Amino acid sequence: MALVTIPTIVWPPILAQMRQDAGGNGAQLIDAAGEKAATVFQVPRTGSIDRLVFFTRTVTTAQTLRVGLYTVDASGDPTTTAYGGMAVGTQASPAANTQYEVTLATPASAVLGDMVAMVVEFASTVGNLQIGLHDNVGGESTMQVPYLDHFTTVWTKRSNVSGMGVRYSDGTYEFIGTWPTGIRSDIGYANADTPDERGNVLILPMRCRSNGAFLMAGSTGAAGDHDIVLYGPSGQALRTITRDASVGHVTSGSIYARWNSPIVLDPEVSYRLTVKPTTTNQCSVREHSVLNAAMMGCLPGGTRVYKTSRTDLGAFTDVTTTRTWWLSLMIDQVDDGIPSPRTRPMHSPLI
Repeated sequence: MALVTIPTIVWPPILAQMRQDAGGNGAQLIDAAGEKAATVFQVPRTGSIDRLVFFTRTVTTAQTLRVGLYTVDASGDPTTTAYGGMAVGTQASPAANTQYEVTLATPASAVLGDMVAMVVEFASTVGNLQIGLHDNVGGESTMQVPYLDHFTTVWTKRSNVSGMGVRYSDGTYEFIGTWPTGIRSDIGYANADTPDERGNVLILPMRCRSNGAFLMAGSTGAAGDHDIVLYGPSGQALRTITRDASVGHVTSGSIYARWNSPIVLDPEVSYRLTVKPTTTNQCSVREHSVLNAAMMGCLPGGTRVYKTSRTDLGAFTDVTTTRTWWLSLMIDQVDDGIPSPRTRPMHSPLI
């Protein structure tokens, strides 16, 4: 099999709606009878959906929530008709800034491609709280599908997407165009801190060639000099990019950095891509967490990408429920999947 050149991509992929709303003012408020917060999306695969995931922001008055999947009408708004034979699940005593995974009383028989709505509302007694959402680094992401739908007196669509997700009865989670992460953490750290090196484990699904790395730095992302390092499965540094903090337009945002030479990487191998400050000035990364390791399946790259960190070049510690946001490989060649021709043995002629 041969490597073929492609336009450079990043893996895991980068999406527009990549930041949890930091202020909470963009969340969906439900605080009156009949109000609902919903996300409309396409079913990612045929199967039985048994759990629904969401997160809260501000909770002023906690009351039991009802969570379910519903059909969507011709206008793209949720109906009151249960989807796929679903019966709702409930979440008692919701707290602020918390992820929840609710088990449906009866799973939904889902069909690939169906448009459905996940709806959160109060079960009986009305409370006052916000259902969290995500946006991009510049504000609202311009999403068509999935999208938020918010009912007060009428349904009102928004281009943001919420931190909702679905689990199937086989225990797997699927990407629906958003993901159910918890509260974003902005981590500032320098070369004297513990840990002083943070990043991701990356297990590639294919043989490929990397020509660099992508980093979405946090609020103090370029304030401190740092190295971006790619490690092999034995812990050896395969490539290093040394960055001067004075070279850059702003102190946070996207960084596309090139290795001094491309490197071929193998599938099903644990590589590590890290950011390592080289001075006492802090650099910054952002992290998102989920409730369990399998829930990483809701994110691009799935369970193959998760947090790693260490101190003073010691042993790495991995956290399979957290990911450094976004820290990806740039890839410019992939395996074409075509087996190489084999030379057939020569046979002596019969005499």
